[in-house]
Amino acid sequence: MGSGGERVLGVDACKRGWIGIAIQEGVAGAYFAEHIEALITQAQADGPIAVVAVDMPIGLPDTGRRQADVLAREVVGPLWPSVFITPSAERCRPLTTPPHRPSTARSPGTGSPSRLSG
Repeated sequence: MGSGGERVLGVDACKRGWIGIAIQEGVAGAYFAEHIEALITQAQADGPIAVVAVDMPIGLPDTGRRQADVLAREVVGPLWPSVFITPSAERCRPLTTPPHRPSTARSPGTGSPSRLSG
Protein backbone atom coordinates (compact mmCIF):
# COMPACT_ATOMS: atom_id res chain seq x y z
CA MET A 1 0.00 0.00 0.00
CA GLY A 2 1.06 3.55 -0.57
CA SER A 3 1.91 5.84 2.31
CA GLY A 4 -1.42 7.67 1.97
CA GLY A 5 -3.49 4.53 2.55
CA GLU A 6 -4.58 4.32 -1.10
CA ARG A 7 -6.68 1.39 -2.23
CA VAL A 8 -4.73 -1.00 -4.46
CA LEU A 9 -5.88 -3.89 -6.62
CA GLY A 10 -3.75 -6.94 -7.42
CA VAL A 11 -4.97 -9.01 -10.38
CA ASP A 12 -4.03 -12.30 -11.98
CA ALA A 13 -5.37 -14.29 -14.89
CA CYS A 14 -7.01 -17.62 -14.15
CA LYS A 15 -8.63 -20.36 -16.19
CA ARG A 16 -12.01 -18.60 -16.48
CA GLY A 17 -10.95 -14.95 -16.50
CA TRP A 18 -9.41 -12.60 -13.95
CA ILE A 19 -9.33 -12.57 -10.16
CA GLY A 20 -8.42 -9.57 -8.07
CA ILE A 21 -7.92 -8.59 -4.45
CA ALA A 22 -8.31 -4.94 -3.45
CA ILE A 23 -6.92 -3.79 -0.12
CA GLN A 24 -6.90 -0.52 1.81
CA GLU A 25 -5.76 -0.10 5.39
CA GLY A 26 -6.18 -3.80 6.14
CA VAL A 27 -9.65 -4.17 4.59
CA ALA A 28 -9.74 -6.52 1.58
CA GLY A 29 -12.28 -7.37 -1.09
CA ALA A 30 -12.19 -10.12 -3.73
CA TYR A 31 -13.41 -9.80 -7.32
CA PHE A 32 -13.78 -12.04 -10.36
CA ALA A 33 -14.69 -11.31 -14.00
CA GLU A 34 -14.16 -12.84 -17.41
CA HIS A 35 -12.38 -9.69 -18.64
CA ILE A 36 -9.92 -7.47 -16.79
CA GLU A 37 -11.87 -4.31 -17.63
CA ALA A 38 -14.98 -5.72 -15.91
CA LEU A 39 -12.92 -6.76 -12.89
CA ILE A 40 -11.52 -3.25 -12.47
CA THR A 41 -15.00 -1.76 -12.88
CA GLN A 42 -16.31 -4.07 -10.13
CA ALA A 43 -13.50 -3.08 -7.79
CA GLN A 44 -13.97 0.63 -8.53
CA ALA A 45 -17.67 0.33 -7.63
CA ASP A 46 -16.51 -0.26 -4.04
CA GLY A 47 -14.20 2.76 -4.05
CA PRO A 48 -11.45 4.41 -6.08
CA ILE A 49 -8.40 2.35 -7.01
CA ALA A 50 -5.02 4.11 -6.91
CA VAL A 51 -2.97 1.26 -8.40
CA VAL A 52 -3.72 -1.88 -10.41
CA ALA A 53 -0.88 -4.40 -10.14
CA VAL A 54 -1.01 -7.19 -12.74
CA ASP A 55 0.82 -10.41 -11.90
CA MET A 56 3.10 -11.35 -14.76
CA PRO A 57 6.42 -13.12 -15.12
CA ILE A 58 9.47 -10.88 -15.26
CA GLY A 59 12.26 -12.12 -17.44
CA LEU A 60 11.99 -15.04 -19.82
CA PRO A 61 14.66 -17.72 -19.73
CA ASP A 62 16.53 -18.17 -23.01
CA THR A 63 15.67 -21.88 -22.88
CA GLY A 64 14.19 -24.26 -20.35
CA ARG A 65 12.23 -23.23 -17.25
CA ARG A 66 12.60 -20.33 -14.81
CA GLN A 67 13.93 -21.42 -11.44
CA ALA A 68 11.16 -19.38 -9.76
CA ASP A 69 8.49 -21.50 -11.49
CA VAL A 70 10.18 -24.78 -10.57
CA LEU A 71 10.63 -23.76 -6.92
CA ALA A 72 7.07 -22.45 -6.64
CA ARG A 73 5.73 -25.79 -7.88
CA GLU A 74 7.79 -27.59 -5.23
CA VAL A 75 6.53 -25.31 -2.44
CA VAL A 76 2.82 -25.70 -3.22
CA GLY A 77 3.01 -29.50 -3.31
CA PRO A 78 -0.24 -31.05 -4.58
CA LEU A 79 -1.37 -27.68 -5.96
CA TRP A 80 1.58 -27.65 -8.39
CA PRO A 81 -0.71 -27.49 -11.50
CA SER A 82 -1.81 -24.02 -10.37
CA VAL A 83 1.71 -22.68 -11.04
CA PHE A 84 1.97 -21.94 -14.74
CA ILE A 85 5.36 -22.43 -16.35
CA THR A 86 6.59 -19.30 -18.12
CA PRO A 87 7.56 -20.06 -21.72
CA SER A 88 11.15 -19.52 -22.77
CA ALA A 89 12.15 -16.56 -24.92
CA GLU A 90 12.89 -19.08 -27.65
CA ARG A 91 9.24 -20.25 -27.63
CA CYS A 92 7.96 -16.67 -27.67
CA ARG A 93 9.79 -15.71 -30.84
CA PRO A 94 7.55 -15.46 -33.91
CA LEU A 95 7.65 -18.34 -36.33
CA THR A 96 8.98 -17.45 -39.73
CA THR A 97 6.95 -18.57 -42.71
CA PRO A 98 7.56 -18.13 -46.39
CA PRO A 99 5.70 -15.20 -47.95
CA HIS A 100 2.30 -15.98 -49.41
CA ARG A 101 2.30 -16.08 -53.18
CA PRO A 102 -0.91 -16.77 -55.10
CA SER A 103 -0.55 -19.61 -57.57
CA THR A 104 -1.38 -19.14 -61.20
CA ALA A 105 -2.95 -22.61 -61.28
CA ARG A 106 -6.64 -22.65 -62.17
CA SER A 107 -9.22 -24.09 -59.79
CA PRO A 108 -10.99 -27.05 -61.46
CA GLY A 109 -14.16 -26.02 -63.26
CA THR A 110 -13.98 -22.29 -62.37
CA GLY A 111 -11.48 -20.82 -64.77
CA SER A 112 -10.15 -18.66 -61.94
CA PRO A 113 -6.78 -18.89 -60.21
CA SER A 114 -6.71 -20.95 -57.05
CA ARG A 115 -5.31 -19.46 -53.84
CA LEU A 116 -2.50 -21.91 -53.20
CA SER A 117 0.73 -20.72 -51.67
CA GLY A 118 3.77 -21.87 -53.51
